[in-house]
Amino acid sequence: MSVKLLFILVCFIALMSVLYMIAVSNPRKRIGNAAKLVARYRGPISVEGRALLDESPGDYEASRENSLLKDVGSEFINVHNRSDYDVESKFFETVLNVNTVPIQENTEDFRDIAFTINHPKKCMDSGGRVKEIDLLILVATRITNENERKNIRKTWGNVNFYDGLRVVILFLVGNPKYTHHEYFHRILSEDVKHNDIIGGNFEDSYYKLTLKTIMGLKWAHVHCPLAKFVMKCDDDILLQPHNIMKYNIPKSRTLIGSCGNRSVVDQRPGSSEPDWQYEVYPAYCSGTAYLISGDLVAELYTTALQTSMFKYEDVFIGMLMYKLGLPVYQHTAFRSSMFPDSACNIRDLVVSHHFSNMKYGPNRLSPVEYRMLIAKLWWQLRMIRRGYQRCPSDVSGLGDKPGKPIYTEEIQMIENRRNFTIN
Repeated sequence: MSVKLLFILVCFIALMSVLYMIAVSNPRKRIGNAAKLVARYRGPISVEGRALLDESPGDYEASRENSLLKDVGSEFINVHNRSDYDVESKFFETVLNVNTVPIQENTEDFRDIAFTINHPKKCMDSGGRVKEIDLLILVATRITNENERKNIRKTWGNVNFYDGLRVVILFLVGNPKYTHHEYFHRILSEDVKHNDIIGGNFEDSYYKLTLKTIMGLKWAHVHCPLAKFVMKCDDDILLQPHNIMKYNIPKSRTLIGSCGNRSVVDQRPGSSEPDWQYEVYPAYCSGTAYLISGDLVAELYTTALQTSMFKYEDVFIGMLMYKLGLPVYQHTAFRSSMFPDSACNIRDLVVSHHFSNMKYGPNRLSPVEYRMLIAKLWWQLRMIRRGYQRCPSDVSGLGDKPGKPIYTEEIQMIENRRNFTIN
């Protein structure tokens, strides 16, 4: 009897397996599932500037739900139901290739920037209200830099390390369909896991970094208007966000970083420099990392909408500051290039950028070795902050060589020394 029951059970399982294979192989059913997924994640049509901010959170959510009924014209792909997205993420490749925001290959109009991956609730509380945060970190990263993003999430990008400090971190990428099609599904899968990627509808390349940065300002302006500070940075730096709050940084209409106004333009024939009629650029801060006060974000974004594209992102932000009639601020705690002697040597810095020294200096490191160095320095810094490791008294924490007297913060206003015409 037991043999017959076993035989019947095996036959039943085999029959169910065949029926399941027939069901999942039905192309019409798969297309139907993909269509449902488009409707489920379609977000609101974009409204420029302050229009979204003028709506209450309830109005915003209502407009979003109404937009689910629309077939075309969507600008956002907003991921809200994580479980559904995990289960059916394989359909996103079909969805995004069929009906999505067109890639802006040669745009010079920042109004064309749209989000292809978006998380509009990152700065909202459980009730759907925009909340105040201390620091929004926008990391400009290439789609192919998966390992850099992974290293950041394990070290300074882990918000759980900042007790009492309200931090939101997001990674800014372009559209992989243009130059890195093979990464298309991978970037979506990465976002499913970490919920921290903002995608734009433009080519992901170095000379589109200006578009990527303005996209980040647009996101902060629309979705995170109550952030006290916004940090834009690259993915190869070492950031210590908690050090920002211990310095007396101006909190109104401020752009601060590793800044200067002595950058000379190479105007020789055949130079790769962009078309710029002056011998020098306006004062600007290194694009490796700079800090923007929350009240300045809207001004920078709206001014960018009225300014012609310039391929060097950090210089372009300097141009916007010039048009606003504002200086930039050089701060000792922002180091765009330095050699990391030890964690004690950089413990009081906000930003330290080590890559150029590691790549071109006498102690060259591979990308893997460089990431290991950043991770090692970060964990040593944690031990110092928690009191488990002490630093020699003659070692400055601001990147100076041992033996040099320790000095307090130094902040310097850098104003433009000449007049420019910027369209």
